Amino acid sequence: MNFQFSLAPLKNQKVAICAMEARGGLFRRQREKTRMAIEWPGDGRTVSINTIKHIRKTLGLCEEDGVTREAFYEKGVRVDRFINEYRLVLRRLASR
Repeated sequence: MNFQFSLAPLKNQKVAICAMEARGGLFRRQREKTRMAIEWPGDGRTVSINTIKHIRKTLGLCEEDGVTREAFYEKGVRVDRFINEYRLVLRRLASR
């Protein structure tokens, strides 16, 4: 999955969104940590837009975090820091 997140089924029609987390110590190991759990409508069913917005905000995948809507839904590419910082100015210049 893009952005280094994965899904894991839970009980009661829920799904966990997990991310790899490094653990401290002499030998650094990674383990999967649940970042959030959401209601799962079922395979082939649509997740509400409000749920998607909540997921993006909670996981730091919003435009303010450098992830455009197009990048989130299409490729999973983060926007360069400079572009993100000046995105409003760049949009105004592009519309002239």
